[in-house]
Amino acid sequence: MAGQANPGPSRDEMPRSWQAVRGGDRSTLDGWRKLLVEREKLEHKYPELAGDRRPVLAHEGLFASNPLRVGDDIPSRVTDAIAETKTTKQAEIPSKDTK
Repeated sequence: MAGQANPGPSRDEMPRSWQAVRGGDRSTLDGWRKLLVEREKLEHKYPELAGDRRPVLAHEGLFASNPLRVGDDIPSRVTDAIAETKTTKQAEIPSKDTK
């Protein structure tokens, strides 16, 4: 189909380990570097593609499914995370009526 753009791999799809870049293979690194530069240019032009780039303050425990980030309203996020945890735990407990 004509007219479709391919933004390339997102930051989440980029390699994060030495093994993922074949032990530092120069051509693999150069290829990923070019893709990253192009992605940064695209994100600069279209910020909505960049996603949330704020630093993460907490990502475990209550915030495992939705990390706490810089700028978030901490009291309301904690309250929401506790409520979500209670809802999830209640859903996991089978009712006495089920056979």
